[in-house]
Amino acid sequence: MLLWGARCGKPARRVLRGEDGARSNRPRPSSTHQLAIGFRKAHPSLGRSRFWRDDVRWYGVGPQPDLSPSSRSLAFYLRGVSEGDQDLYVMVNAHWAPLVFTIQEGPAARWAVVIDTSRDPPDDFCEPGGEVPLVSPTYRVEPRSVVVLLAR
Repeated sequence: MLLWGARCGKPARRVLRGEDGARSNRPRPSSTHQLAIGFRKAHPSLGRSRFWRDDVRWYGVGPQPDLSPSSRSLAFYLRGVSEGDQDLYVMVNAHWAPLVFTIQEGPAARWAVVIDTSRDPPDDFCEPGGEVPLVSPTYRVEPRSVVVLLAR
């Protein structure tokens, strides 16, 4: 069972201010957007200047990716060591039904859920240190959503 709750995605309480120090009338970015930007900046593997080549392995809900024109799922493992980063495992479900993915890289205890776009904010994106440990080698990815696992 995956426990999810207050440990994941705490809303930001910052007030945006203009250059003169007064409150800004601009819409405040959501905590999810701030966490997404921070996640991207913290993981150089995602913004490489070269293609992933030997650092990526492609999967589907199981060990083989479905590369057919009607495919609606994909998973990949991105090795981060060449960029001085942690490994990532990403599962994408573009189907209208939930799909159960089997993690193909290492034991479940190696991974923690950092993003699950099927969840309502603020539980869709975990703050650094608030990732939820994976307890099973399978993960149910809800319809039209993405799940990102971070190596622990």
